[in-house]
Amino acid sequence: MVLDRINQPAFSIPENIDLKGPLERELDNGIPVYSFYSDKQDLVKLDFIFNLDYSVSKLPLVTSLGSMMLNEGTERMSAVEIANAIDYFGCFLRTGSTRDSAVITLYSLNKHLESALPIVEQILKESRCPENELTTVVNTEKQRLAIKMDEVDVISQREFNSDIYGNTPYGYQANEHDYNAIVRDDLIGYYSKIYKSSNCKVILTGNIPESTFRLVNKYFGGSDWSGNALTTNSFEIPVFSESRSRKILKNKAVQCSIRVGKQMINKTHEDFMKLQILNTVLGGFFGSRLMSNLREDKGLTYGVYSALSSFKNGGSFFVTLETGVENSAKALDEIYKELKRLREEKIGIGELELVKNYLSGEVLRSVDGIFSISDYYKGLMTYGLDGDYLAKVMGCIRNVTSTELNDLANKYLMEDSMHEVVVG
Repeated sequence: MVLDRINQPAFSIPENIDLKGPLERELDNGIPVYSFYSDKQDLVKLDFIFNLDYSVSKLPLVTSLGSMMLNEGTERMSAVEIANAIDYFGCFLRTGSTRDSAVITLYSLNKHLESALPIVEQILKESRCPENELTTVVNTEKQRLAIKMDEVDVISQREFNSDIYGNTPYGYQANEHDYNAIVRDDLIGYYSKIYKSSNCKVILTGNIPESTFRLVNKYFGGSDWSGNALTTNSFEIPVFSESRSRKILKNKAVQCSIRVGKQMINKTHEDFMKLQILNTVLGGFFGSRLMSNLREDKGLTYGVYSALSSFKNGGSFFVTLETGVENSAKALDEIYKELKRLREEKIGIGELELVKNYLSGEVLRSVDGIFSISDYYKGLMTYGLDGDYLAKVMGCIRNVTSTELNDLANKYLMEDSMHEVVVG
């Protein structure tokens, strides 16, 4: 058989994607456990997921600092002892938070899991935020913030989010005063409300025999980790319907950072999947219209992109780039020209097929392997979505038309609904 090295192989979007959902169980205290099994590696990953309580003051600063401090010391172990023990067993432990949830992730070989879980148990149940460690973390974060506030892109992002989301946890931007006001009791109070069995979900991924489930139940399924269910996990974002423009002077800046965008629907809305496709055409990949225009044709920037940001209680659309100070007005003009083009002209068949092929490849890559699949499901949990979402995404990519995308552009991408932040 002679290989055809001239013509590229045909590409087709899969008709059906049948991802196995997780095995759903509960620990003795009611914590839901979602298990994704694969015996290809002698490795297990545990994700402990906690919803945020928006009644906790100073969010999200307390949230982010709380996650950082979680493994900085317990009643029985210091930060150094925790780190050394995790390293000794060849494990990887990560703590982190988003605007909607806090997550603790452990990777461990199966043979060391029984040794690692008691450490994680201490971190979740007995973290005490030692004063010396808190002082170190706060000073480090203040220095990091001071450095970032010299960067025009950081300033534009902070100001844009503040404009879009208002006085809500999504719009909150920490400053030095907030760091100075943090005390240890803030974090201890945060732990007592957030890290409880009533607010926890667990995802198990990898080689997880029944003995693994029993181990998790042993350390986290008891009644000693109870707590009241959260009642303030949602809020309303003020609606800003009129366009606004802000220019922020940054002395000696040779570059300016531009953000143009608006409040937008989130992942639960019926239009969101199609909007993702429309956004990809505009500025969601390297071959997008914004990149072709502002980078390749006009030479105004090294990179420009657009994105949809989705959170549990809202979302946003934005275009962002950096350009020379003298080119800011021209760059803004070209952004609005591309938005107008999407409203007034239907996307050509060839361009739409290119974007569909790109997106279908990205979706398939996002679920390539059992660990990627579990991460995909973890991302859906925030919105109460299930595994059917992936099939709906692929169906939308396969079937969406230029007419539908043109209608969406006229519904969501009107110039007079956009907000501008220019820093430079």
